[in-house]
Amino acid sequence: MKKILIILTVAAIMAAGIILTACTDKDINDDCLTYDMKLSLTENVITGEQTVRYKNIYVDGLGQTTFHLYANAYNEDAANPAYTTELSSYGGIEIDSVSVNGNPAEYVLSEDKEYMTVSHEALKKGDEISFVINYRTTVPEGNLRLSMLNGSYTLSGFYPQMSVYDGEGFRTDKFSAVGDPIYSSCGDYTVSFECDQSLVVCSSVKTSGISTSGERQTISFNGSNIRDFAIVCNANYNVINGKAGEVTVYYFYENDENAQETLNLAVRAVETYGKAFGAYPFDTYTVARVPFVCDGMEYSGLSLIANNCVDVTETVLHETAHQWWYGAVGSDPINESYMDEGLATFSAAYYYELIGESDKFVEEMKSIKRAYLSYERLQQKRNSGICLAMNKPIYEFTEYQYQMVEYYKSCMMFDNLREIFGDEKFAECLKQYYEDNKFGIGGLEAFRAAGEKTMGDIKGLTEAWIGEKVVATTFAEE
Repeated sequence: MKKILIILTVAAIMAAGIILTACTDKDINDDCLTYDMKLSLTENVITGEQTVRYKNIYVDGLGQTTFHLYANAYNEDAANPAYTTELSSYGGIEIDSVSVNGNPAEYVLSEDKEYMTVSHEALKKGDEISFVINYRTTVPEGNLRLSMLNGSYTLSGFYPQMSVYDGEGFRTDKFSAVGDPIYSSCGDYTVSFECDQSLVVCSSVKTSGISTSGERQTISFNGSNIRDFAIVCNANYNVINGKAGEVTVYYFYENDENAQETLNLAVRAVETYGKAFGAYPFDTYTVARVPFVCDGMEYSGLSLIANNCVDVTETVLHETAHQWWYGAVGSDPINESYMDEGLATFSAAYYYELIGESDKFVEEMKSIKRAYLSYERLQQKRNSGICLAMNKPIYEFTEYQYQMVEYYKSCMMFDNLREIFGDEKFAECLKQYYEDNKFGIGGLEAFRAAGEKTMGDIKGLTEAWIGEKVVATTFAEE
């Protein structure tokens, strides 16, 4: 997420059917998670029927499965709201029915209504299970991750999404308006999205077909290894596209005098990061302009850039970097957000080094260092007692603190590794980290493992940075 954005507007969405690749085609340690979704958007309501399938690779005797209900963070009485100011209208999700393997199933909602736990027959490791969930999601008015505003729809987190199983059970982290509280595994999606024919629609995955009937249209999408599925709709969109090797890059916008430059930047970013980190993980990449509370937001194969974005260039570079550090290589955004936000911030600056503009890279890093060191010194001067550690849950940060620590201090850590071990070894570390954790969950320990293979022991250095170490005395402001 770019500078703690909370995302777009929502009003037109999908009828989706997710048909997943057979579990037998997956790795033995893959849960074969698939979503078959049929969606219909009418005004501000999404009616959905989805089939979710997975293979139990977790533990013998698994008798319950938990799903996120992120849309309930948009309720007027949300326990952990996605909004920080009052909304013109509120949203939420209502579950109409749940079945397991063709039979009606019992389910309960958590007290804060952010999770649904479905009971089922105990599964042995290796067993597969199928859920059918019918639901209705009301889209709030606003400029958030799930919202609609002035005919523009941003639709994310609108569907029941299976929680990550971390070894102790399914995660039940609460929502947060600060940071990015969405923690998810990759899955294969087949989606059928019905909406008004006037809407121009884009999503996290490529379009596989369009049909029309009267004033309605049904768009089919399908994609593999998608961490989060999102849709954006707007009747006034213009669309241009380009090629980054075999990848088709799309740019959806209403008003942008520099539209071709924005598209060209996205194309070059995909090419540049692909050479530096590893091949871009999807068939298509879409950049869409939306009304949004922050500068930008990332989803698999899709980046949102706010219509009123302060720095379009930096935001496109940052959100595009997230296709590698979040989209392909996942991490825990609740407790280790520095592992995607900090690495994406570094990558956006590193882009200039990669294209041969070393002076620009140096200036970008100086700017980041100045901003963070000024923040740190201010806390010291005020004797604020604020913890400067990166390894804190997002709930303990204000937006400003989150940006300074998880974006900027973390970015400085990665640059420090590059300076100490050299460009060549550091570049190999990023490639190794990507290759080892592609479509899985990475994070600090996985990065250290990649560092061990390519640079040497980096545990002590990273521990010093991640903890409460004061860095102002180490990095003089230039």
